[in-house]
Amino acid sequence: MSLLKFKKMIGEGVNSRLMAGSAVMFIGSMLVSFGNYLYHFLMGRMLGPEDYGSLSSLVSLTYLTGVPINTLAVVVVRHVSFLRSRRRVKLIVYFYEWLRQKFFFFIVIFAFLAILVSGWLRQFLHLESYWPLLIVIAFSGIRIYTALNSAVLRGFTRFDLVSLSGVISVLFKIAMAVLLVSLGWRVLGAISAVLISALLSYFFSTYLVEPFLKKKSQKRNRIKGREIAGFALPVFVSNLAFTSLYTTDIVLARHILPAQESGFYAALATLGKVVYFAASPIILTMFPLAAEKKGRGERSVSLLFQSLGLVFFICLGISLIYKLFPGLMIKLLFGQKYLSAASHLFSFAIFISFHSLASLLVKYFLSQKKVRVVFFPAVAAVFQAGLIFLFPAGLAGVIGISMVISGLLFLSLLLYYWLGTVRTR
Repeated sequence: MSLLKFKKMIGEGVNSRLMAGSAVMFIGSMLVSFGNYLYHFLMGRMLGPEDYGSLSSLVSLTYLTGVPINTLAVVVVRHVSFLRSRRRVKLIVYFYEWLRQKFFFFIVIFAFLAILVSGWLRQFLHLESYWPLLIVIAFSGIRIYTALNSAVLRGFTRFDLVSLSGVISVLFKIAMAVLLVSLGWRVLGAISAVLISALLSYFFSTYLVEPFLKKKSQKRNRIKGREIAGFALPVFVSNLAFTSLYTTDIVLARHILPAQESGFYAALATLGKVVYFAASPIILTMFPLAAEKKGRGERSVSLLFQSLGLVFFICLGISLIYKLFPGLMIKLLFGQKYLSAASHLFSFAIFISFHSLASLLVKYFLSQKKVRVVFFPAVAAVFQAGLIFLFPAGLAGVIGISMVISGLLFLSLLLYYWLGTVRTR
C-alpha cells in the first residue's frame, strides 16, 4: 500500500462514524481513566508503597477475573452489531434474556473455585487477610451483568450512555475509597470501594439498557449456542493473553520483588497504562463498526488503517511526554517516595504502546471472524510470564522482557496481515 493511499484512508475518516464514536468514547474514557488514575494516585499517596503494592496486585486480579467477562462483552457487541445490521431487534432481546439466565450457573462455579484457591493466593501475594480476595470475587460476579448491559449499548452504538455509566461509577469509587481509607481501613477500604461502585454501575446500566429492549423477544429462532461458543473461545484466549500481558507482570513483581520495589513497579504500571487507556476508545469504537461492515458484506480496510493511525499518534505523544519529563510525572502524580522509578517510565510506555497496537490488530481480525490470530498473543503471554518468573532481574529486567515480547507480537501481527493480503490478491 502506497503512502499516498494510506494518507487518503486516514483523511476519509475525519467525518466518519469512527471519529464520531471515538470522540464520544474518548471523552468518556478520558474522564473514566482520569477517575481511575485519580483513585490510584490518591491510594498511592494515602497507603504508601508497600500497601499500594498489595492494592495494585488485587486490582490486577480483577483484570484477570475480568477475562471471561471481557470475552462476553466482545461476543455480545459483535452479535448485537450483526443482528442490528439486519434489523433483528427481537432476536437481540431474546439473546440478552438467554445470556442473563445462563450467568447464574457460571457465577456459582467461579465463586466456588475462587474460594478454593484464595488461601494460596493470600500467601502468594503476602496479604494480611482473606477479605480483600473475597471482595474481588464478589466484584467479579456483579461485573458480569454490568458488562452485558454495556456491551448491548455498544452494539447499538450508544457510546454516550456507556461513557455516562462509567463516569458516575468511577466518581463514586473515588469518594468511597478516600472515605474508607481515611477511616483506617487501608487496603480493605480501597478495594471495598471498587465493589460498592460496581453495584451502583450495575443498577444504573440496567436502567439505561431497558429502553432498547422493550420489544418482545423472538423465540422462534433459537440462539445458536455452539456457533457463539466457537467464536467465544478464541476471543477468550485473546482477552486472557492481552490481559495477562499487562497484569501478570504486576502480580509476579509483587511476588519476586521486595515490597517497596513492587510498589514502584505498580506506580510505573499505573502511569504506563495511561497510553493504553488513551488509545482504547479507538479500539472499542472500531470493533462494532468493523463487525457491522462485515455483516453487510462491506470492506473495512480503511477503517483499520484509520484506527491504526490514530492509536499510533496517541501512543507516540504520551511516550514522548514520559521521555522528556519522567521525574516530573512521577513526582507530580505519586510523590517523592516513588521518584526512584522515573528512569524506567519511558520503557514502560513503549511496552504499552506495542501492546495497544497489537490489541487493535487482533480486535480487527476477530471482528472479521479470523480467529486463528489468537495464537500470537497466547504465545506472547506464555513467554512473558515464563521469562519474568524464571529470570527475575529487578524493575529493568521485568520491563525489558515485557517490552521485547510486546514488540515482537505487534510485528508478528503485521506480518500475518500482510501475508493474508498477499494470499487474497
